[in-house]
Amino acid sequence: RVGKDGIHGATFSSAEVDENSPKTAVQIGSPITQKLCSDFMQRACQLGLIKCSTDNGAGGLSSSVEKGESGERGLWPQVWAMAVIMILPAFSYYIIGGGERSGEYFVSWTLDLIHLLSSTKFYLQWMTFISSLFGLPVIYLSIIGVLLLPPRGRALLVALWVGYFLYGLTLPFQMYTHSYYHIQLIPVIALGIAPIAHLVTEQVKDQGRFWRSLLVGVILLGAAYPAWVARSTLIAEDHRHEVPFWENIGEAIPPDYDVIALTQDYGYRLMAFGWRKTSLWPLSTTLMEVRGGSVDAQKEFAARTEGVEFFVVTAMGQYEKQPGLQEILENYSVAAQGDGYIIFDLRK
Repeated sequence: RVGKDGIHGATFSSAEVDENSPKTAVQIGSPITQKLCSDFMQRACQLGLIKCSTDNGAGGLSSSVEKGESGERGLWPQVWAMAVIMILPAFSYYIIGGGERSGEYFVSWTLDLIHLLSSTKFYLQWMTFISSLFGLPVIYLSIIGVLLLPPRGRALLVALWVGYFLYGLTLPFQMYTHSYYHIQLIPVIALGIAPIAHLVTEQVKDQGRFWRSLLVGVILLGAAYPAWVARSTLIAEDHRHEVPFWENIGEAIPPDYDVIALTQDYGYRLMAFGWRKTSLWPLSTTLMEVRGGSVDAQKEFAARTEGVEFFVVTAMGQYEKQPGLQEILENYSVAAQGDGYIIFDLRK
């Protein structure tokens, strides 16, 4: 932006003053030159020729654009400082403080499942899963937007996508089963869509009020629809019965006894509402099938029920999937039973 007097408004103040100079002067700018310079700056920024600019002032482009060129020499110290701040806490906690557990996690979730990477089914499931989260059109628009960015912005977004892909290769099972492992894609996709949004807004600026209002309405509709779908999903099922259900189970379990449970959500519902903490019986899951194994009921029962008095079953679907466990528990009496749960007495 420049003043109303346009360019060359500071010419007199920059000129040499001698005894022949007028005592007073009015600085007259050049609006035409101002318009040409403004158009040049915008076009140069779009082409990536100018990365940043400060106040031109009386020094003109030679001073302000030179600073923009100096930005090409390397990343600012603040960028490196931010990178260290982001990496150091996680590195300290997971590598230095919990190196042994991190190693076990890497072996269990990366090395043991690395065979998935050789299957085209894995990549198809991965792509299908993220398309269900974000929608393929949105992902494609984001990738197209990367191509429209200036060189440095394009390099940043390409690096983020490559980083996400490499990250996915280290956690192959979670890439098509767990939605929260893709949360980092939200800002990446948003940054990719930004150039397209910029082009749209630039075009709309020259349109009439009706068309601008129509665009705003379409954008609001696009944001309201997924919000409505999410709300519909949340209210589709009434969960108010959960609290009394788990309270009843907690009351049915005899107090002061050790308990093992085949239950949902790692036993958190029973702990939160039934006030009973239990050890957990393994689930028969897709992960177990991927690893090529199954629940060895005899072996697990001998190892996990030593010193345990009661066995609680609330995950009925899982109970049906484990006939070996059913055969074992049929030899024990039922201490309590209700709608959605069975408690076996292991003392007899």
